[in-house]
Amino acid sequence: MKTSLYILLACFFPLVPAIGQENDYHPLKDSASVREMIRKSSLDIHSIEASFVQVKHLDILENDIRSEGMFYFKRENKMRWEYDRPFKYIIVMTGDEILIKNENKVSAFNAKSNKLFTEVSKMMSVMLRGEIFENPAFSVSLTGNKDFYLATAKPATKEMQQFLNTVYMYFEKKHLTLSKLRMLENSGDYTLITFHDKKINAEIPDSVFSLQ
Repeated sequence: MKTSLYILLACFFPLVPAIGQENDYHPLKDSASVREMIRKSSLDIHSIEASFVQVKHLDILENDIRSEGMFYFKRENKMRWEYDRPFKYIIVMTGDEILIKNENKVSAFNAKSNKLFTEVSKMMSVMLRGEIFENPAFSVSLTGNKDFYLATAKPATKEMQQFLNTVYMYFEKKHLTLSKLRMLENSGDYTLITFHDKKINAEIPDSVFSLQ
């Protein structure tokens, strides 16, 4: 179980400093209307299928760690992170249940058994559903440039503040879906996740969210 919990934490935390990344973003004239556009757009999204590239930076390592795989999301609260390179492992979240497959071993546990994983599960879900602006667990500001809207979220709960400094969410203006996710951990270590080749509302069978 300890190994499984470590794998889940390693995937999402520590997760991307804002240095040099948000400098070209500017305040919006009408951020309220943009928030509403993102919220309404998210209501029409019932599933997402995309490839992703994850770059993890640790100060103790000379080189960043690059991982690649496939991501699946389906309402309500179903997610699958399938890592293909450099190592194969899978994380599935369905409601409060979390499944992790590392090599041929599958571990299962309930997110409610740990406040940290409860917060992680909630955070990922509200981000993908575009509900981050209404979530009391975060204080969110909105800026933009010519291609993206940038939602910068500061955690408001003590549990999240212990290890997570800031979450940066990049929404492409042309279709208002989450394209990049950056999270800054208090130590300064980080991960950047970029989504590619997104398929919105494609048919995803429920079997994708099972490891049987």
